[in-house]
Amino acid sequence: MGLGIAIGGGVIMAVMVTAIITVMMLIPQGAIVQESMHDSFQLSNKYEKTSFAFDSTSAESGLSAFSFVLENTGLEKLWNYDDSNVFVTYDALIDGVRTSVTETPSYYSSSNISIDCDGTTSGEIPSGNWTISQIIGDGIDPGLINSHEKAEIVTKLNYPLYNETSTISLTFASDVGQTQTISFDTDASECAWYSPNWASRELIRINHDQVTGNLTNFPVMISLTDSDYKGVYHFNENVNDSTHNYNGTDSGSSDTSGQIDRARDFQSPDRINFASSAWMSGYLDKITMQAWVNPDSISGYDTIVGFGTDGDYPTLSLKDGKISYWSSTTSPRELLSSDTLSTGTWSFVTVTYDGVTDQAKIYLNDNNDGMDSMSGSTYTGTNRWIGNDDNGEPFDGQLDEVRILDIVLSKNWIITEYNNQNSPNTFYSIGTAEALGS
Repeated sequence: MGLGIAIGGGVIMAVMVTAIITVMMLIPQGAIVQESMHDSFQLSNKYEKTSFAFDSTSAESGLSAFSFVLENTGLEKLWNYDDSNVFVTYDALIDGVRTSVTETPSYYSSSNISIDCDGTTSGEIPSGNWTISQIIGDGIDPGLINSHEKAEIVTKLNYPLYNETSTISLTFASDVGQTQTISFDTDASECAWYSPNWASRELIRINHDQVTGNLTNFPVMISLTDSDYKGVYHFNENVNDSTHNYNGTDSGSSDTSGQIDRARDFQSPDRINFASSAWMSGYLDKITMQAWVNPDSISGYDTIVGFGTDGDYPTLSLKDGKISYWSSTTSPRELLSSDTLSTGTWSFVTVTYDGVTDQAKIYLNDNNDGMDSMSGSTYTGTNRWIGNDDNGEPFDGQLDEVRILDIVLSKNWIITEYNNQNSPNTFYSIGTAEALGS
């Protein structure tokens, strides 16, 4: 009996245990299936609600880093950056050869990294990585790209972009698989303007074939010409041009101290001659002529700089001490300043003629000292000179910083030139030198 009961009890217990185990096994499997279906629904729902777009791209040729702005245009937040991917196909510069490269940068969990104007990155980001520099309008859930928020993303490639035009194909795939692709070309320069008052700028690119090894803080000599200047003469112990090599041939003038370093001293019939191809030729719509002058004597016409063979062409002179602009335009042929220059004193004189607006202007130092209407283009003839003209009207005194342009300089430009050249010590200041480590 006892054995039978034990056996019976054993059987009963065995059945009960089996039933319990079976039930316990069935519940988790059903829950897993249900949870899996729920996750699949959530994933599908999130996919449908996820949408984004590229707001802007910024890539400069020759650099290995570029940035883009990603705007969340959907209803779901983008947050799992480890599961989001960036794919980049670009024209790389490898050993001087243009090569197409495809990279999949990894997410780098850092912040406050941005690309500087010189192409370097603020903060450290390894090559082959991407990171979020900042989230614009990050008002909800800091660190997550919520709906209608924008993220600036910095990508550091393994190779520099080709140093002319490099084509980039960029794909961003979110954590739920939504993708967006954009193709664009690199720009010559994405740097912000140093000053909003500058009218133009030029990109300077170093030829990598001329550089041996990796160099830091290497001083580079840059030789530039502003094309509007047709002749600039500093008279630093010579009569050479600092723009287009329109160097003069001196006939009698001598080196002397000037307003800015050295100058030339003229006495009758001293003159500097130039080739007929110098400065400009033919008919001109616009012209500017200027110089620092220090007359020793004032009598009749004292020619400073001019064109032509018979005195009817554009000429900057003094007439009985007044600034004179004589031109081959229609009446009036001559414009005179109101004020008279003093002997033994340096003065900054400028004349401009604009054939488009038919205006001729004279400036003495920082003042607009004369203005009148003149019509028509002005002809330059064949001769070019500084000093004594073809009619025997020499300048007696010192000349410095003679400049000829084929544009009309503005009043603001001329005043600033005068302020800078007249008193450089008050135009700028230099801070106190500091020793290393102080």
